[in-house]
Amino acid sequence: MRRVYGVSAAWLHKKRTDITALLRKRIFTGLILIATLLGALFFLPPFGLLGLLLAVSGIAAFEWSKLAGIQANSAAAAFVAVTIAVSSVLIHFNPFAILTCMVATVFWMILAATLSKMQKQSASRVVRPTIGILIISAAVYSISVIYAYTETPQYWLIGLFVVVSIADVAAFFTGRRIGKTKLAPNISPGKTKEGVVGGILAVSALSLGTGSLIWPERYGMILSWTGVCVLTAAFSIVGDLVVSVQKRIAGVKDSGKLLPGHGGVLDRIDSTLAAAPVYALCVVLVLE
Repeated sequence: MRRVYGVSAAWLHKKRTDITALLRKRIFTGLILIATLLGALFFLPPFGLLGLLLAVSGIAAFEWSKLAGIQANSAAAAFVAVTIAVSSVLIHFNPFAILTCMVATVFWMILAATLSKMQKQSASRVVRPTIGILIISAAVYSISVIYAYTETPQYWLIGLFVVVSIADVAAFFTGRRIGKTKLAPNISPGKTKEGVVGGILAVSALSLGTGSLIWPERYGMILSWTGVCVLTAAFSIVGDLVVSVQKRIAGVKDSGKLLPGHGGVLDRIDSTLAAAPVYALCVVLVLE
């Protein structure tokens, strides 16, 4: 059998085939998710969008419960119910939008500073589920704040999802191409510091370009928008790492199998969980 650099050609062919098949699944699923997102933002009434948001948070909560070691389905269902209830209470009864988003942002900063310690709490039956409830409900609330406190919420929310996606994709390809220095080898061995820089630079270029189109010659707004996008991208990396810690503790690669090529819902929204509060805070305070 012909060998290339000590590896059989058949193995290389199979590896390329598997990667191609995975890429096709990711693209197909991604297109469906984009179409669903745009349809929900522009065609669903506020009540319908809220229902969809709570449904997604419920699925994410179920996946988090399994990562947190909650095995019994009844206990997992209770965890989901509590998460949705907390999200609903925040949305309907909490008038302190800016304060709540500030608290959520600070909480994510604390999580970022304690990432290395989170792995040591693998036996905790309280801390990990509590973190899940807080970050999922805070993200739901933050998205509702954008919808309630801005005149064009659809476009602001698209901005959030585009920034998070661009940061993730650019970091992945930059890391694959030139990445050498590991960002957090004990948490997510595939992530590199070069990838992070590539993601931030891509977001900076995108935000400068879009800002120039939206606010021509309003240089203060362009710079503010760019700063908000860069800050959002930085927080999105923290969200990815926090969920990666939970998956590493649980000994799994993906949080679920609901989305072909992507894993679970939590795998898809991990970055958004951390990015949403700081983005909402900045949009309401700085940009609107």
